[in-house]
Amino acid sequence: MPYVFVTVGTTSFDELISAVSAEETIQLFQKLGYRKLVLQIGRGTVEPKPYTTAGFALQVFRYKDSIAEDIRNAALVISHAGEWPAFDSVENSLRSVHLVQSDYSKLTEFHLMCVFVFTKLHSIFFFLSTLAETLERMDPAALKPFPPGQPENFAAFLNKALGISE
Repeated sequence: MPYVFVTVGTTSFDELISAVSAEETIQLFQKLGYRKLVLQIGRGTVEPKPYTTAGFALQVFRYKDSIAEDIRNAALVISHAGEWPAFDSVENSLRSVHLVQSDYSKLTEFHLMCVFVFTKLHSIFFFLSTLAETLERMDPAALKPFPPGQPENFAAFLNKALGISE
């Protein structure tokens, strides 16, 4: 069953949870072919009631040991654009969108958006006011895989910089 996974990490983001669990957004998810919405709400105060109907299910949880499987199995991942959720989702999913807070109180979110958008398209970024438009217009097939890390290159660089021979 194709589903959307929304994560706020260990923090709270009530505005995002309210927006994605709103009836009009759920109808849009259904129109786009998604049959389930899974919300990881962290310590937020907005806690939608889980439900299951013939055509759609809403699941809600605060925390679990790992959300890597949720990210890997989701047809679409939506998160805020903090460092951890952004990198976690692009490393584990080709289908991720990230909310940048419009007040730019988190400069790192804007910085990540610039890095991902202007270097290689690994993810799609949006503002809360453009959630519906972003979902309707996005083309997940256009997203490029995030390359795996190459720690051996960094280790070789450090060894050379410190004069350590291998």
